[in-house]
Amino acid sequence: MHKAITFGNASDEERLAMTIAKRLMQAGARCYLVGGAVRDRLLGIYTTDIDIEVYGLSYEEIAQLINPILHVDLVGKQFGVLKAHGHDIDIALPRIEKNTGAGHRDFDVTVDPELDIYQASRRRDFTINAIMLDLSTMEIIDPHGGLKDLESHVLRHVDDNTFADDPLRVYRAMQFAGRLEYTIAPETLALCRHVDTTALPKERIYNEFKKLLLQAKRPSMGLKYMPDLGLIQQYPELAALIGNPEDPKYHPGERDTWEHTLMVVDYAANLREKSMHPDVLMWAALCHDVGKPLATHVSKNGRVSATGHDKIGRSIAETLLNRITEHKHLIKAVLPLVEYHMQPLLLYKQKNKVTDGQLRRLANSVNYHELLLLSEADTMSKKSGAVSDAHIKWLRSRFDALNLIPGQKIKPIVQGKDLIAIGLRPGKLFSDLLHQAYEYQLDGMPKEEILEIIKQKAASHNI
Repeated sequence: MHKAITFGNASDEERLAMTIAKRLMQAGARCYLVGGAVRDRLLGIYTTDIDIEVYGLSYEEIAQLINPILHVDLVGKQFGVLKAHGHDIDIALPRIEKNTGAGHRDFDVTVDPELDIYQASRRRDFTINAIMLDLSTMEIIDPHGGLKDLESHVLRHVDDNTFADDPLRVYRAMQFAGRLEYTIAPETLALCRHVDTTALPKERIYNEFKKLLLQAKRPSMGLKYMPDLGLIQQYPELAALIGNPEDPKYHPGERDTWEHTLMVVDYAANLREKSMHPDVLMWAALCHDVGKPLATHVSKNGRVSATGHDKIGRSIAETLLNRITEHKHLIKAVLPLVEYHMQPLLLYKQKNKVTDGQLRRLANSVNYHELLLLSEADTMSKKSGAVSDAHIKWLRSRFDALNLIPGQKIKPIVQGKDLIAIGLRPGKLFSDLLHQAYEYQLDGMPKEEILEIIKQKAASHNI
């Protein structure tokens, strides 16, 4: 592992951070790059999220020195933090923190510009995030063995006594394990199981899931730790997937629905670039089979079926998502994907009988582009056995032939003004006639023919 870091090919944020540090060091400060910025540099990742820790100057002195370079926001004074306005650069004094609640700011903070480096770094979560870079010498300082863990691909907590000060770190363990594809140290897993995470605000939790689902190449590398971290029991909808049997005919080699779900999530992660809404796709992949535990039936001959699990799963997924997030638009977009995720396969099995009207109605109910991506992840992510995307190609070609737009409902060609134009008067049956006209449209009937039928219906009802 490197003993020094060079910034010859630095990002704009890193160069600005160096300019700030040089000015502070000229005034006698000791400045260190800390946290994820150092970790990512050592991993060859260029980050725009920069944290500088400054020793030897007061909060006010730092602000006075930096302001001529750029404006700093003093919103974190009680935590000893200054933020470079318009940039992802935090300048912080060394501090000791003590948790007082579940909120992001629920800490008693003792700021001490003369604090010992080792003591100051004890508040960090994992050893790989406690590595420091001395910005005067560009040498690495590793007070807790983070370099060794970085080389071994191990996620290990820094300190038994400070780790639980922020319960979110249990979710961060899951998130980092997934994004970095690291193993969580046994002693860290044991510690996490004793951390109470139940009072955490849901949006803090959601953000860790979001990082995992949208940034990890294989989110399963983090999700698989949910049982060992003591998290899975907080999500009974997911816990129920563990041990729920899968039909070996369609899921050869898969232990249970939880393993199947993790495989689907990983496959979906490879489709994120094709997705219109990657966050929606990934949450749908995680939730798509949550209805199976209630629908699964094992026959006397050992055949496993879960008929109707897609429909049942919608309400279960809604409960799960509402527990994790307040993003109503996200939930609204995920639920139809869960409800209709079996449709591509079911329609293909009777493809010679499928009408254009069926497909138009399906496209009105769900974003069919995302549905096909989810179906691909669901059917192509098998451990063994034959796989085929024939149903996806067939259905996509049928949708394309109808000139439908994914995520957009088909606009009615017959409107109220059209009914008035043929002599109808608005009344209680008016909206019913418009609904019938729309159904005829979905079946492919042209506007003129629809209006003629509506006119006849209206005459029979004396409208």
